[in-house]
Amino acid sequence: MAGVATGSGGLPSNTSFVLVRQALRESQSQSRTSASRETIRCPHCRLNQFITSTHRCRRCHHSVDPEPVFAPPPRQPLIPRAVCPIFHNIDLALPPILLWMRLRSGLSQRQLAIQSGVNRINISMMENGSRMPTAETLDRLARGMGTNAGRIMLAVEYLMNS
Repeated sequence: MAGVATGSGGLPSNTSFVLVRQALRESQSQSRTSASRETIRCPHCRLNQFITSTHRCRRCHHSVDPEPVFAPPPRQPLIPRAVCPIFHNIDLALPPILLWMRLRSGLSQRQLAIQSGVNRINISMMENGSRMPTAETLDRLARGMGTNAGRIMLAVEYLMNS
């Protein structure tokens, strides 16, 4: 071993073991202090503090680990396009039909919202094509306009075939 004092039998002497042990302890203590000196703010009582080994706040004893954020699963279309190819362009045909039927029944978006129980903003978004209604919402809109969902879908089918 180059640079290490050796005793009898080619083994390192006691003093080199002590030096190596001290260097190892120093590196461990430096890594421990740098990790334990990280600060965090408690989300409950807003106390700014060093991270403890238990990851609990020193004042309120709540966990200081951030809460996991769960994203809702992506919404699947009601009828997959591969299963039902007749509805391939329904997203282009349904909005003008909804608008035309609402105007034909002589209702404003606000009046239709009151009669059907659907939010006016959602009605607007369905009429401009940025949101597609569910079957339940379509039925509620149809009842609010004095018709049924089957007639709306007939009009949509007619528009898609023409």
